Amino acid sequence: MRYFFSDGLQFECTRCGTCCTGDPGIIRVGDVDITAIAAYLQVSLEDVRSRYVRMDASGTGIRERVDGACIFWGEDGCAVYPVRPLQCRLYPFWFQLLRNPDAWKAEQKRCPGIGRGRLWSEEEILERIWLSMESLGVEAEGVHVDGRNGTKRDDPKMHTSPENGAALNSSKALPKGEGADWERNRDTIPLS
Repeated sequence: MRYFFSDGLQFECTRCGTCCTGDPGIIRVGDVDITAIAAYLQVSLEDVRSRYVRMDASGTGIRERVDGACIFWGEDGCAVYPVRPLQCRLYPFWFQLLRNPDAWKAEQKRCPGIGRGRLWSEEEILERIWLSMESLGVEAEGVHVDGRNGTKRDDPKMHTSPENGAALNSSKALPKGEGADWERNRDTIPLS
C-alpha cells in the first residue's frame, strides 16, 4: 500500500506556538501525562489536576485560556515542553491531518515546521498515527487500536486508495462511547 507520505514527510518543531494557540481544541491527557507535568513543575498531582486539567464528558484534557491558547503557553513558549502531553508530542502526525494530502497541505499553511527539518519515514509516521489513535481510544474497522487488546497495526481494512494517492480510511473510526452523531459524521471526525 502506497500512501501520499510513503516517501516520508519533513517536520521540525519551530516552537512557534501555532498548534498551541488560536482555535480552541482538546489536548487529552492521561495519568502518565499528569504525573510527568507535576514532577516537572515540582507540584502535587492534586495541584496539576485543579489548576491545569479539566474534565468533560469524553475525558480529561488540558485547560485553555479564554483566547483558546493552551494554559501552558506563554511568552517563553510551552512551560512544559520537555514533558508535554503525548498528543502534543505526536503533532503533526495526527490521523485527521494524514487522512489525505489536502488535509496535510492545509496544515502546512498553518505550521511553519511542516516541510522543513528532519525527514520522517513512512514507518515512523504510521507508528505516530497509531499512537495518536490509541491515545484517544479510537477503533478502526472493528480493530481496537490498543496494544493491550491485540492491535493489528497492519490490518488492510485500515487503508484505502483514492485517485489522489492512498490515504487512511476513517469510515469506521469512532471514539469509544460516542453516540449516533459520530456515526452520522464519521468521515469528518475531529480527533484532536
